[in-house]
Amino acid sequence: IRFGYCEDDRDIAQYSGQEFDKILFEEAVHFLTRALSEIMSRDRGNALSRAARELLGMTGGCWLLTNPGGRAALFLKDFFITRTPDPAEFPNYDPQYYGQLTGDLTDNPYLDEDFLTASLGSLGASRFQQLSKGDWDVTVNQYFSTFTKETHVFSIEPD
Repeated sequence: IRFGYCEDDRDIAQYSGQEFDKILFEEAVHFLTRALSEIMSRDRGNALSRAARELLGMTGGCWLLTNPGGRAALFLKDFFITRTPDPAEFPNYDPQYYGQLTGDLTDNPYLDEDFLTASLGSLGASRFQQLSKGDWDVTVNQYFSTFTKETHVFSIEPD
């Protein structure tokens, strides 16, 4: 087990050339997007653990735990939620390898009844929406603060 953090681009090199059986990012939105991409590419598994991984039916992989909002939020939304990153920038992206499990505060039966006001009450409206609802469509200081996907986004089907 190895724990680490990438404060800036220089820190990414400490993970280069290594092999990891599983990679877990805690609060992935705080990582540099380049760090996420580079470190995720190291989930190929170690030769010494191959027999154990095969016995357990394990393959390499990454788990990115996070809330909305942060420097990598748009990257994570594109890769894991909408699964539509820029094809010119990521020509080898395959959406079958990316996805999400979502949740909000109602999924945690152990929170105190006053958690929303006692713990999140000091947050601004946008950050409160991100953390209380898991809302990836709201951004702190966004120009149209009343934006909702249900109201403001629609698609037109071609004839």
